[in-house]
Amino acid sequence: MLTTSILNILNTVIANPDLLETRENITNYVPDSNVIRLKNEINHMLDHPQIDEERIRTAMFRLAEMKYHCCNNNDIPQKTLFLKILLADQEQLHTLDIDLLKSCVKRMTVNHFFIIEIEFVNGIKIKNSIERNHQHEHST
Repeated sequence: MLTTSILNILNTVIANPDLLETRENITNYVPDSNVIRLKNEINHMLDHPQIDEERIRTAMFRLAEMKYHCCNNNDIPQKTLFLKILLADQEQLHTLDIDLLKSCVKRMTVNHFFIIEIEFVNGIKIKNSIERNHQHEHST
């Protein structure tokens, strides 16, 4: 049952590669309070009648460095493209391809409700549930 569920998820993604799409940007810039503070200090120094060019230059280089550290490089769009290229030529699977699984899946989990979740290398999670019945178990 586990193998069948994994195959179902992989075949679903092979048939619908748009399920792997994310809305992630390659880079995000989120300035912190120190960047804003230093930027305001530089503006104040520039407004001052006696300009200390060396001090302003040093502060500007420091501001550029701080801004750089506030940029988050995101490789999710590249991983999504990798997955789409990897799965583009795939036929529907009838048996589990371990190499394909290792290449495109980051993690698989099965919870106590028998829901299988596959997390792909780009962070997209797709779930599939398994129905479980026992002979002596009452179901609702």
